[in-house]
Parts: sequence; structure tokens; C-alpha cells
Amino acid sequence: MLIDFSISRYTSFKDKATISMEKSKIQQHPEHIISDNLLSGAVIYGANASGKTNILQALKIFADIIKAPWLGNINPIQLLVQNFFNKDQSANPVFEVHFLKNGTKYSYTLSVYAGQIHTERFCFQKGDKEELLFERNQLNIKYGKTLSSSWYNKDKTAQPFVPWISSLEAYYGVIPNKIDGYEHIKAALDFFHSIEYINEKSVTVGEQFYKAFQTETFRTFLVKLLHNADIGIENVMFEDVPTPALSINSPVITLNPGEHIAQVTTDRLFVFSNENNQIKCKQLMIKHSGCDIPFELAYESAGTQKLIHLSLSLFMQKQLEKILLLDELDSLLHPLITEAILNMLLNDNGKGQIIAALHNTYLLSHKIWRVDEIWFTEKNSNGESRIYPLTDINPRFDKNLERDYINGKYGAIPFPGGEKQWQEMFPE
Repeated sequence: MLIDFSISRYTSFKDKATISMEKSKIQQHPEHIISDNLLSGAVIYGANASGKTNILQALKIFADIIKAPWLGNINPIQLLVQNFFNKDQSANPVFEVHFLKNGTKYSYTLSVYAGQIHTERFCFQKGDKEELLFERNQLNIKYGKTLSSSWYNKDKTAQPFVPWISSLEAYYGVIPNKIDGYEHIKAALDFFHSIEYINEKSVTVGEQFYKAFQTETFRTFLVKLLHNADIGIENVMFEDVPTPALSINSPVITLNPGEHIAQVTTDRLFVFSNENNQIKCKQLMIKHSGCDIPFELAYESAGTQKLIHLSLSLFMQKQLEKILLLDELDSLLHPLITEAILNMLLNDNGKGQIIAALHNTYLLSHKIWRVDEIWFTEKNSNGESRIYPLTDINPRFDKNLERDYINGKYGAIPFPGGEKQWQEMFPE
């Protein structure tokens, strides 16, 4: 579980910016408190281009750097961050995270310079003290007591663009029982793999969706989600695609018997499988109440499509220690639907956490959020972002948060000018 995340020298964030999931003394929504006094969620409000997406994408990029596969001579860091360094490859972003895994608190810091790992530090909490697991300065590795006695630390060389924590997994992931301290390496890797970023363009992972769809629990969840959204959907199913359509839709693929592969777009979800050495295809179809003919996903509204693409992530967030980064969750969805989804995710009957970036001020409410879960981003006159919590202002619990935010009492709002200025954009 995430404790806090910090970023500096990254896109619009020059100075260190931190978002924390630690609870304060506020008594609101005790159901939002999960283990070890951590919060199940946080929300970020702010004007367009104020840094909301940057802070979410920074955590996504951080996780992607750790998860990136070895790509031979291709530098995965440059692939991941080349568009996020203000086009300045000499920039030196610093990522830092504190997290809780298996009852142990960890601290992990990574800095990047010119597309290579510059520094790296990984520690865990032992009693009242922080104990070093390893520390890296460019290609030089220093070990703490837990790892220093291990036989593996003498004959391996750090790669300039691969985090050492990922290198340890790549070198020794198949023989964890022979590595002192491997449980700490695995805890960190599991944490980073639990982070998922979702925006308005995200689509579900087809193979995972189809596999989950074979279980009654997910099918029931999906149907209930769509039913509760009151959009008239009775059922969701996969139906065989006729042979003529298959020849049009089928990608050039090679599948072994029993294997399947998905092809997903915003408005299509096909699954191809090898059945007795013959390629078969199924397509996700939607059945509406009072209608015998199912419809393709393409004929559904953009909001319905978004709910279906979101469904597996929402389902898994309640089952696992998953961290969902929800960028503009409120786009395409009715505010009451978004509110219901947020309340479902924030309730402590699950194991996951969310950080949502929103614009709809209806959702800025004591009904949904604790005061210590609300954050704001804004830019100064130099275009530099900062992030700050509502607890810095600490409004009374009877205050109308939406009204006070729109009236500028919390900052982080745009100044769009007056009506006359907008009218003058159209010459007479």
C-alpha cells in the first residue's frame, strides 16, 4: 500500500512535490481507513494544465521504469520518459516512494540523468530505524547488512538504464530461496506491479478481461455494475463471429491449440482461439432489456464503453492491493455514477487504493471525501506546479467545499476572463 509519493524536477514540478495517503486526526469517513492508518483514496483538483495528470503520470512512469522488460540495446527509460523531461534529456528527475508491504515499511528512491539511472536507494524499516538494503551511484552498488552476505553481489554488473532492483529480479527471480533478503526485493516489485494508470483513452487488457469473464464472480460484478448505472443493459456475453466476418477481423496470428489472444479497441473486443487447429473468434456483445438482439460494443454510448473497459480494474481493486491512478474518472460518466464508483472504491472492505484527478466540482463534497484526502494543484507565473492538501486550509466540516472552491477560497482554479473577452474572439 502506498504511504506517500514525491517527485521533483519532472515536467512542471521543479521543487519537490509530495502526495500522502497517511490519515490525519480528522474523524470523517472512518470506513476510508485501511491498515496501518493509511487512507483508501485521495483526489486532486486544479485548473487544466496545472499538474494533476503530471503527478499521476509520474507515479506511472516510476512504476513502468521498474517493470520495463530488458530490451537488448534499447533504453527502456528513454522510451518511457522521453516525452516527459521538458524535452531536456539532461534533466534529473527524482522519484521517491514510501510503501507498506507484508507489514513492513519501505523507502525507495530513484533519480534519472540523461536517460540513465543516476542514483538508487532501497531501505526498509526495522524497529525504529531504517536499514539500508542497497544504494547505487551510477554503476556502483553498496549493500546493507541484509544483502551484503549474499553470494550473488560480487559478480554482477549494473546496467546504466536498468534499476538494480529490476536487475536482481532478472538475475535471480527463479531461485529466490537462495538469496538473502529476496523477500524485500519481491515486496517492492509486487508493489510497483500493483500500480495501474487509467485515463479516458484506456482500454481493458483483453486477455485478462476474457480470463476473468470465465469466472462467475466477475461476470456477476460486471452485470451488476452496468445494471446499477441504470443504462438498460440486461447482460453481457461473448458470441461466435460468423466465418465471413472472421476473415475480415482476424489478425495474422499463430496460436497453439487451446491458446487465445484478444484484439481490443475502444469499441471492439474480439478473442481469437485455436480450437482443433482452426482459428475461432468471439466478440463481446451487449443485451439490452426488452430487446432480443444483442448489440456490438461499438453501438453503445461512450460512457457505457468506458464502464466496460473500467470494470476489470474496479473489480481487481477490491480483491487485491491494487493502486488505481484514475485520471479524469468523471469524463463521459454522469456525476451520480462517478460518485457511486468512488464510494465503492473508497470503502475499506477492499485492499486497494485510488488517486483520482477530477474536474467535476459536484464530486468535491464531504459526502465523498475526508478533508485529508483532498489535494490541489496550481501553477505559478513561471509555469511551475505545486501540490498542497486541503488540510493546509482546514475548512470546517459544515462548509460547502464545491462553492468555496469555485469562489477561489482554496486556490487552484482557472481565471478564464469575462464574457466580453470571450465574445471579442468572434469579429463582427
